[in-house]
Amino acid sequence: MVRAKVLLVAFALVGVVVLGTGSNPATAWGADPTLVLNPTPATPGTTVEVAIDDWPSACNSTPGAVSYIQLNGSPTGHANVNGQVDFGSVTGTLTLPLNLAPATYTVTFECDTSVGNGIARSASLVVQAGAATGPARLRAVTSPAVPAEITVDGVARDTWGINWAKFSTGTHQVCFGPVPGFTQPPCQINNLTPGATTTFTGTYAAKGYLRVITSPAVPSTITVNGTARNDWGLWTEIAPGTYTVCFGAVAGFNVPGCRDVTVAGGATATTTGVFAANAAASGPSGPFGYLRATTSPAVNAMISVDGIARNNWGLDWMKVATGSHQVCFGPAQNMTAPAACPTVNVANGATTTVSGTYVPKGFVRVTTSPAVPANIYLDGQVANAYGVWTAVEPGPHTVCFGPVPDRVTPACNLGFNVASGLTTTINGSYQLQP
Repeated sequence: MVRAKVLLVAFALVGVVVLGTGSNPATAWGADPTLVLNPTPATPGTTVEVAIDDWPSACNSTPGAVSYIQLNGSPTGHANVNGQVDFGSVTGTLTLPLNLAPATYTVTFECDTSVGNGIARSASLVVQAGAATGPARLRAVTSPAVPAEITVDGVARDTWGINWAKFSTGTHQVCFGPVPGFTQPPCQINNLTPGATTTFTGTYAAKGYLRVITSPAVPSTITVNGTARNDWGLWTEIAPGTYTVCFGAVAGFNVPGCRDVTVAGGATATTTGVFAANAAASGPSGPFGYLRATTSPAVNAMISVDGIARNNWGLDWMKVATGSHQVCFGPAQNMTAPAACPTVNVANGATTTVSGTYVPKGFVRVTTSPAVPANIYLDGQVANAYGVWTAVEPGPHTVCFGPVPDRVTPACNLGFNVASGLTTTINGSYQLQP
């Protein structure tokens, strides 16, 4: 009985090519045989041809014997070996496991004869990391977890994060939206590769709040680091740090002194300017008018004037120089902010009022049943995997579901309507393939 074997044994050398014949006695072979491997180097999953010439006659008693592959002593597969009479050539194939680690391995072609002589020849096979396969996946997280809208390549996807959604390979830009009370992180650009997950982390630093009170309540212009922020008082979000707060003149009152106020992240720092009555005290010099800005409905958006942040929620008859001024209304959570920044004209001694109208968004919640890593498409764009819960403009929307192995893909939900301020829930039921 003759048995031919192909053995695959791991060397400790990684990435080193050592090709050659073994040192077994050549007297057992008709000539000095050579073991040839093709291809080499190889990658996991590759089928490698193993060929040897000058097969000894003692090994030909069982043509077509079955060889097998061992990796560190454990069978991982098998290959058929076709024998030739006398000193013909013998070839076999071995398929490398997909999970085979990159390293240098020894492939041994062995013949066990009936008299118990082990006749073998060896050659080294370098296994290199193969090209990654599978979809490229994108994960986006917020740190700490905050309800930020995540955009990829300029398209809004989901809120809070993106959970291993499949995207095309190549370069993608991920941006993290504004969140009240936090400093918005910059956008990030990374490359997505096949079979790998690329994670984008948006780190949000907590802002603090500066509250300034006038006592008694008087129309004093509050300045922070020399910039007018509001009249009467101030309560605004601001980056942590130390700020110089000063108070403007008010007729009939002595002006309190400036003071430095330190604001910590996540905390409110409050300072009160006490105005002592003084009938002889003069008021502010002109010319100036009054700017009143409101949000409708009232939201904690930042109001800026002439490109400078002033106050949250609104401006309370803030004194400004006469002439034209541009007023902008910042983003508000789950609201569509005014698209344009109006330019208003302020006349001497007059009040100019401007209002920013905010439209509440609705919400789309998409679930998969059971929870599966399917891509969810919202209005034709990848939104997330597993599920979605995000704010959208009121009106008609479309949800589609991506495929999952061994399960039936649910039909798209076309043209459902999302109402302002309300949540519409869509479920995709993934049934097992029949």
